[in-house]
Amino acid sequence: MKLLRCASGFLCVAICGGMSLFGQEHALRDVDEQLSQLSALEQKGQYAEVVQPVSLLIESKALNEKEVGRAQLILAIAYHQQGEWELAQSAYEKALSILDGHREYAADRAAALDNFAQLYLDMGNPDIAGFMEGKVLKTYETLGDHANVARSCITLAGLEINQGHRRKGKEYLQRALREAKLASGLDQDFFAQVSSMQGWLALLGGDTATAISDYAHAVKLWTEAHGENHTLTGWGYMLLGKSYAQAGQNAVAMEAMRKGLRILEKSTGMNSVKYLAAEIAYSEVLDRSGAHMEAARLKDSAEQGLAKRNQDVCPRCSISVVALH
Repeated sequence: MKLLRCASGFLCVAICGGMSLFGQEHALRDVDEQLSQLSALEQKGQYAEVVQPVSLLIESKALNEKEVGRAQLILAIAYHQQGEWELAQSAYEKALSILDGHREYAADRAAALDNFAQLYLDMGNPDIAGFMEGKVLKTYETLGDHANVARSCITLAGLEINQGHRRKGKEYLQRALREAKLASGLDQDFFAQVSSMQGWLALLGGDTATAISDYAHAVKLWTEAHGENHTLTGWGYMLLGKSYAQAGQNAVAMEAMRKGLRILEKSTGMNSVKYLAAEIAYSEVLDRSGAHMEAARLKDSAEQGLAKRNQDVCPRCSISVVALH
């Protein structure tokens, strides 16, 4: 084996012959650092820069079992966020099959299952996503991990609210806040999610002033954590725009949404589910402003794009037996 410098700037292990013992030992010591660097890239939303290096690292055979599971999870998240759902499902399944059955890998398996649940939600299977996230919560409860219990409760709150179960959603949100008081290490993403969830509930209850305030706070936290060009920041602007629109402030709503669309175009591409869904939301506000023809054209184009993605992007995706075990 030897180390090659990939386009992302990371040293990637590639299969090759003739390496010295010293070189092999150096490569093995470098593995954990490489995984940490690749994970950091993934968390920054630079998904396209992750796929090749982590794939080469997996193929190198330089990783131990747990490291392969971790690498497959990083790869799955990168594929997932780029809309490559079939490849993401395969990588999530590989990660889970490696991590399953090892008590010492319980936290890593829960992280994989948590992200896999989000993939099922994105694919339009909220019931499966909820079942999987319930298993995630039980794992973190068993581990006594208050921070991740809080995060899981936020996810479950969103799943419940999405299905019209506001009372159950509020209960999960309240538990998340209780767990947060017992936890350490919760970051701005967590508190942005809390604020966003509170904004959603306020909007559903018709309290647009509170919703605008909550969503604006979430955008502030996401921007501070990730900058202006991250998917979460872009989506936050779309949610903020929606709350302004419901308050009847269409001009401000469109300004926020246009900003969100520009960010999502850069971070996810114009063919991503998030971007297309955002275009549909924007078209509805555009219609209210009087631009009926432009709104209809935009909505029709986005809906066709979503329909094509549903047909093409994951034709062989199925319910994972591994995930439901």
